[in-house]
Amino acid sequence: MASKLEVTKEEMGDIVVFSVKGAVDAATVNTFDGVLGPAFRSRNVRGVVDCSQVTYICSHAMGLLIEYHRQSCLGTGRIVVCAPSRSVASSLKRLRIDAILTVVPTRADALEELAAQG
Repeated sequence: MASKLEVTKEEMGDIVVFSVKGAVDAATVNTFDGVLGPAFRSRNVRGVVDCSQVTYICSHAMGLLIEYHRQSCLGTGRIVVCAPSRSVASSLKRLRIDAILTVVPTRADALEELAAQG
């Protein structure tokens, strides 16, 4: 069975929310990067990556999240990951990515975090 991934983009003022649904694996990571990559590589997007509906995230996608963070730090952008499922949160913690990225429990927390950074 082929993996299915949906990534939607919603602008909320000067913050962009990316909602990711499904498995981010070898078959879908290019779709993930195709939507999020250009935004964060611009270095000026303040964005939320909502992982509440992500069922699996591969190491390549986790590496991309770190790249997006680095690119954001080179400009005025910022990335916050929110609402990771238990398995995704476990993967982020196991690889200590949560020590690099800002990971918060809810979308509201993520929006508040970005608003505070203004």
